[in-house]
Amino acid sequence: MGNTHSWINSPGYAPNRIAFERIIGTQCLDCHVSFAKQEPADLPGYYGGGEGFEKTSLVYSIDCERCHGPAAEHVKFQTENPGEKAARYITTYKSLNRAQQINMCAICHSGANNHMLKPAFGFKPGDTITNYMRLFSSNAPVNYKAIDVHGNQIGLLQSSKCFIGSNITCSTCHDTHVNDRDKVVLYAARCMACHNRDAHNECKLTNQLSAAVLTNNCISCHMPAFSSKLIVAGQSGALIRTHHIAIYPEETQKVLAMVSGKK
Repeated sequence: MGNTHSWINSPGYAPNRIAFERIIGTQCLDCHVSFAKQEPADLPGYYGGGEGFEKTSLVYSIDCERCHGPAAEHVKFQTENPGEKAARYITTYKSLNRAQQINMCAICHSGANNHMLKPAFGFKPGDTITNYMRLFSSNAPVNYKAIDVHGNQIGLLQSSKCFIGSNITCSTCHDTHVNDRDKVVLYAARCMACHNRDAHNECKLTNQLSAAVLTNNCISCHMPAFSSKLIVAGQSGALIRTHHIAIYPEETQKVLAMVSGKK
């Protein structure tokens, strides 16, 4: 979305200053790498020397085990039995209940204001998330705008009527094995898997927009991009699509203007 496709400072960094001395701690690495072995660090000014990490231990990006648990036995079995298609010795997402599925994503997608009780690297599918973090109370759904769009997608989703009135989980809309970023028409199709054009019968847009426009712009109207308060570029925050699914009249007007050719 917008300036998220360009270089931008991470949360906590001043937008007008490069600060290489700023510490990258466990809570950052917990969600941006798959593993990092912690070790003491000799950092002047920090009580106890601060925390450091063994560089050779870093497992970059998010690997399979972060979502499916330890996989050594699974790999061994599948290697010895290549014809076996059923998953063995591994946790599958569909085997988890709804709360466990949500928690699996929430360990990294519940915001930066949570108090970590222990490193999230140890979290396994099916674990209880409150054993790892004390979740920040956002006062949602009454004041969903108190939740920043950057990190707390879970809090925003849970404040939505779509979530409250259904059994949807993150995987209802997201395929974690495929990069579907910015494919708004694809996401709109996933909306329409539950909704249909009849849902707009009482909407003023029904007689103003065609069925194709209505069904291809679900995301633009109901999950618009807002400015993050945490990730800032210059004087403005990164534009990130909100996960609070709702009716936004001002966004509706933008879609009407776009269709009519107005600026």
